[in-house]
Amino acid sequence: MMVLKGELIGKVIGTKDKTLTVLVSTKRKHPRYEKFVTYKKKFQVHNPENRVYEMDSNVAIVPCKKISKTKSYVILEQYSALANI
Repeated sequence: MMVLKGELIGKVIGTKDKTLTVLVSTKRKHPRYEKFVTYKKKFQVHNPENRVYEMDSNVAIVPCKKISKTKSYVILEQYSALANI
């Protein structure tokens, strides 16, 4: 598996016609308290082939040219389980 620049892995939490909503969670160390904190961010992702993705499935997304006001990522592939990455 090749990792592209800017590739993010997240969970599908919403589907519409050609748009997916993907929740990306990252863990970072807090600068002062040195605890690991989970940061979550939602991305609107373009689904050009209009494939069907199930809720809670893991997908990889990459940045692209801005498609609309909120969409600037495109779907790359679907993973069967996050543990296999």
